[in-house]
Amino acid sequence: MSLRGIPTFLLIVLAASCGGSKQDSSTSTSAAPSTGGDFAPSFDFADETIDRGIDFVNDTGATGKRWMPEQLGGGAAFFDCDGDGDQDLLLINCGPLPGSESPKDNVLYINDGTGFFRPSRNPGDITAGADYGVGAAVADVDLDGDLDVFLTNWGLDRLYLNDGKGTFTRADDSGITSHLWGASAAFGDLDGDGLPDLYVVNYVDYDIAKHSPCFQRDIEVYCGPQPFNGQPDFLFKNLGGGKFKDVTRKAFPGKPPAGKGLGCAMADYDHDGDLDIYVTNDQTPNLLFKNDGHGVFEEIGELSGVAVSRDGMNEAGMGVVFSDYDNDLLEDIVVTNFEDQTYSVFHNEGDDFWMEVSWETGIGYETRPRLGWGIGLLDFDHDGWKDLFFANGHIYDNARKINDASRWKQPNTLHRNLGNGKFAKAAKIAALAKAQASRAAAFADIDNDGDMDILVTNIDDRPQLLVNRRNETPGSHFALIATAHPKAGTPILGARIVITANGMSQSQTCQGTYSIFSSNDPRAHFGLASSPTIDTLDVHWIGGAVDHYESLPADHLIVLVPGKEARIVDLASGKVQTTKEPKK
Repeated sequence: MSLRGIPTFLLIVLAASCGGSKQDSSTSTSAAPSTGGDFAPSFDFADETIDRGIDFVNDTGATGKRWMPEQLGGGAAFFDCDGDGDQDLLLINCGPLPGSESPKDNVLYINDGTGFFRPSRNPGDITAGADYGVGAAVADVDLDGDLDVFLTNWGLDRLYLNDGKGTFTRADDSGITSHLWGASAAFGDLDGDGLPDLYVVNYVDYDIAKHSPCFQRDIEVYCGPQPFNGQPDFLFKNLGGGKFKDVTRKAFPGKPPAGKGLGCAMADYDHDGDLDIYVTNDQTPNLLFKNDGHGVFEEIGELSGVAVSRDGMNEAGMGVVFSDYDNDLLEDIVVTNFEDQTYSVFHNEGDDFWMEVSWETGIGYETRPRLGWGIGLLDFDHDGWKDLFFANGHIYDNARKINDASRWKQPNTLHRNLGNGKFAKAAKIAALAKAQASRAAAFADIDNDGDMDILVTNIDDRPQLLVNRRNETPGSHFALIATAHPKAGTPILGARIVITANGMSQSQTCQGTYSIFSSNDPRAHFGLASSPTIDTLDVHWIGGAVDHYESLPADHLIVLVPGKEARIVDLASGKVQTTKEPKK
């Protein structure tokens, strides 16, 4: 992590190409793309954290010593832990530190089906606070019909197996031996055998016993990654039955994946039927791993233009999304960074190459004063274009002493996609006005009303649950697409969904892991503006098979089973209304 000004040529780009960004930010509603009908794009979020039953408070265990782990953590996971069709919530606490040895328990909240939560009465081992918790990844690792949870820690990471009723048992004999400083992790079928494999991102080699204070301008601050060696990442192959094997060396024959990692995301960016991996690193180059279809990877980040900034500098890569923002059906990459670096927007040009367009999109101007963590690229206003949400907060609790313009607590920000390759910061939203030291951001449709809600975690504070009221607006249509394993019934991670509605094509991957330290609703969400019908839907499965559907109703949950059917489900009742077979 470092402070750095904008290079001269970027200032020229800003003046020439993005001079309108500031003006756009004040007129974001009127600048939104035309959608037809009576539909008018707008954002409407309410902070309903306490009202919805979430009373968790993050506890870093800070004692004034400025131990490095205190500022990195506070993960969250949305997932259906009990199989009743709604998104439950796991909030990950920190843990014991010298001078603050008491356990800091995680909390598993059960969704009542309407987006209201209560603490689980029987969570099992998953809430035990003996570890220093960081992040989470979720998948049905043993294909027994329920979702299991992997937690990253500063120390030994843990896998927890679900009994089908939302009670979790720690699986100490799983074969997962990740024991470094785990940050983010992701599940995905990386070798095409139908089982979710596990990629674990690790940060730096930090030992409290060897702690030495760090300083900026002779003022003691939390240490960044510079004094420490980076740690290698791990890839664990799923052997079935909840067992894994470390195949890192075999999967990365050129050079084992290593950096100072914080975030990761998976997508089939080259549309060859397998999942590729992008990893953000803090002050070392970001990594892009291209899959050969058999779970063997080639690192191509530098050649592809996504390793460093376009002026060739390492950045403080944190959160990441790997998704299409401009509806050209190619997966773009957006990364949050340190203040004065701007957040990075990499546009997919095809043929394994991306162009950084942070300033051209308007994101460079708006994010330069911020320090970003969690990130989401989702259509929050249902106009057919994915918007950007950023969770912000400084690493220095005394940031203002270092730089009078800096703040430890910062407001989170929402940026409307204007449909023309640019984003504009949304007009003032009361729910986002409060400055916080935010970290993870997780996204889900918590109340099954068809729009995406936001959960933000905050250091030594309550989280913030931002409930989206978009679907209360007449004329707003959506599609929520789930995948289901033909036997287990649980989500198939990595399926790429392409839909066409009202003359517009969009794509989204059913993948729960993106942002940072978090796991998200794995259902693919699409805003359809004024269109009540999905004209076509193609689902691209891992391995290359494609199912094609036509004329599907909007405003429903559509559950896709490979090669078999699309189930049209009423979200309110959870009942299947009809089924359709794919076109031959």
